[in-house]
Formats: sequence, C-alpha cells, structure tokens
Amino acid sequence: GTGLKLSQSQEGALKACAHTGAVESRDRVVAQAGRCLQDLSRTRPALRARIDASLVIDAFGGLKGIVHRADSSRDGQVRSCLLKPAAKASYGRSGDYTCELSVQLELK
Repeated sequence: GTGLKLSQSQEGALKACAHTGAVESRDRVVAQAGRCLQDLSRTRPALRARIDASLVIDAFGGLKGIVHRADSSRDGQVRSCLLKPAAKASYGRSGDYTCELSVQLELK
C-alpha cells in the first residue's frame, strides 16, 4: 500500500494548517495539479473536472491522507493529478498536531 489513509477519521474537524511552509507547499501542489489537469485535458478534450479536497498533514509535515468532498471528481486520473504532487511534498513540521489544507481546482 501507499501508507496513505484516504478517509477522514471520526475525531472531528481538524484545524487549518498555519505553520511555516504549509501554505506555500500547498500552493506549489495546487500549481502542479493544475498543470497536470491541463495536460490531461489535451488528451481528453471533453473532460470536465473538479477537485475539492482537504490534505491532512501530520505533525512531521508529511501527507497523512486526502479527503475528497462529495462534489469532487471521482475520475482516477483527475485525483491522481492531486495525489502525486501532494504525496511528494513536505509541508513543514507543525510540532504536535495534525492539520488540514483545503484545495479547490476546476477544469471547465
């Protein structure tokens, strides 16, 4: 397995990541995912995609999981555009808590 948990825990809502490096890393991941979606649209011109998800980040700055919201595309190639860069990124250490970063992308 990938070691990633793809469902949200029942512990309740997580707080937004605000520590150094988290938002910057998320912005780079979003940019990479956007380029991936554009590339995908060249081979699949009719593709319409929406990514609406939370990146769950552990205390050590690693990706713990991705939670897709109900209106997020279920297409595996679309979701892969977020998963690949998100899994490779480091989000900076938060210290002692798990937090989340919100991600929204749309390809019309």
